[in-house]
Amino acid sequence: MFKALHDLLAGISPMTDAGKHPLLPHSYWSEGGDAPHPWGTYPFSARFKLPGYTGYNTLEFFYCLPAFKTRGALLLTGGGGLITNQTSMKRVLSEAQQYALRHYQHQTRAAILSWQRQAMEAGKSLPTRTDPVPPPPAVGADFPIAAIWDQDTQPQPEAVSFQAWFNWPENGSREPIEFRCYLPLGGTMPVVGVNDGSTGYESEQERIEIITTARKLAWARFNKPIRDAMARYWAAHELERFSASFRDAVEADSRRVVTEIAAGRQAQLADWLARMKPAPEVLSALGAGCWPTELQRQQLERAKDQAQKAVAEANKAVERAEADAQLALAMAKRDIEFAQEQANNEARKQRRSGVIYLDDTAGAHGITFGTPIEDCDDVVIPVDKIQHMLVGGVPGSGKTVFLHSLIVQLLRSPDVDQVVLIDMKRIEFALYDDHPKARVYTEIESVAAALDGIIELLEARKAQLATQRRRMWSGPRVFVVIDEHAMINAHIAEAKATGQKALAVRLANSLRQIVLTARSLGVVLICALQKPTSDAIDSNLKANMGFRCCFRLKTRQAIDAVLDYTDDLPIDPRNLRTGRFLLDDGRGDCIRLQSHVPPDLDLSSGW
Repeated sequence: MFKALHDLLAGISPMTDAGKHPLLPHSYWSEGGDAPHPWGTYPFSARFKLPGYTGYNTLEFFYCLPAFKTRGALLLTGGGGLITNQTSMKRVLSEAQQYALRHYQHQTRAAILSWQRQAMEAGKSLPTRTDPVPPPPAVGADFPIAAIWDQDTQPQPEAVSFQAWFNWPENGSREPIEFRCYLPLGGTMPVVGVNDGSTGYESEQERIEIITTARKLAWARFNKPIRDAMARYWAAHELERFSASFRDAVEADSRRVVTEIAAGRQAQLADWLARMKPAPEVLSALGAGCWPTELQRQQLERAKDQAQKAVAEANKAVERAEADAQLALAMAKRDIEFAQEQANNEARKQRRSGVIYLDDTAGAHGITFGTPIEDCDDVVIPVDKIQHMLVGGVPGSGKTVFLHSLIVQLLRSPDVDQVVLIDMKRIEFALYDDHPKARVYTEIESVAAALDGIIELLEARKAQLATQRRRMWSGPRVFVVIDEHAMINAHIAEAKATGQKALAVRLANSLRQIVLTARSLGVVLICALQKPTSDAIDSNLKANMGFRCCFRLKTRQAIDAVLDYTDDLPIDPRNLRTGRFLLDDGRGDCIRLQSHVPPDLDLSSGW
């Protein structure tokens, strides 16, 4: 009774019950108490005149969604002086509630979702907290989840560290209800509540059964990300506490050093980076790597040197040492926060600054083509995705070293059965003579015979696929690698001129048949040459080569011959440094790579 009287005096009528619909607004006949302020700022607000009341009876209302609320509120702002009894007031407010529900339901729903998303954004910045943060629950351990039917009855957090929405049921047995599961920032108990979709007419027993089911679904779907959010919040505050302890220790030690040096005694800063380290579980929860970095060690060394210079500047020893301690503290705190990012950037820079050697495991799970200049993730292509390849570049551009990198990996790969190496210069591929997978050919007659063998292999595989009613070969691959393909074309032309037309026809037909049909049969052709002109390689061969690798070339015509275009390239290939090339994998993307060098390859001629 006293509560009703107090509310009435505060401007809250007894008719503030929002009713059954989850978005039906609270209603207030006059200002005061919990009633909204007509000139306040809200996520959504509107003014309206209630239809059916005109002239002296005109009724004006203010409607809004208060911040961090899931149900709107409306207030009578004009008229109503002729309505004096409670029954009429209740009827008018009920009509206003229904009007607001019909006209502003969608805007209210959008505003609710907006502040819920803003709460997630706010949770990304951790507020200062002096009290201890409890550690997250252990993996596999249960933690309670609170469940509420009407979120409007509970205070909503302004920041959350986890948030997700889900619908139930998903089998169409009834209109789905949208639930919101969230973890208040710094909280240890997540909450699941109805966000939208309830009819408002569910019985108490139905509500209990539905919300119990929703709590079980939330636990099943979100217990790991909720636990991770708890762990991140705890680790961030633990790291903040560690930073404060680290700062205090360095400042105290700095004061000791200054005092000792001012007194004429030898002193130096302790190795605090080795003495104090964050707990491994703290760094792990934040996704950070090892601590400290080499840069942090160098910074602390500089702080030591600066402290020792106080001997020559006795009058400024205290000020200088304190400034150096502050600098060391600021750098150490910054490096802790960005430790992983700095380590990654340094690794990328160092890796691209010189020779990148081929990893001992490269080829076991795909072929490494190189490292992109823009980032540090190697381009690795599965063996069965590699297409016929054209490699072009002037002498000394790194083209042959790239071929060696491919050959070494192909010989390692369990998905490659044989590598046929054609070396008309007779010097590049000799080191592979003893490898059981490699076949090296240096004479034109032996090359023709080797290509005849490849054609026989293709025919055999065709017959096998026809018997099995399959279109594509799925077994081990065979690669044919030709260094300086122009020499093959020269031999073909010479054979025609000297009356060896049959040999020339055999060679030309074999190459053409391989490039036209071999990839679907598990045979891939790789051709390298210095100048990709029409007399250096047959146009039919080049047109069927899906992979293009363009090392440094001298003319735009040569570049166009390799890539088939010269526009929109990340760099002019005429300016490529040795070992770097442009890769077009046939999908329209052209990326700049630095090729890897096999560890045992001789680079004395320059790289």
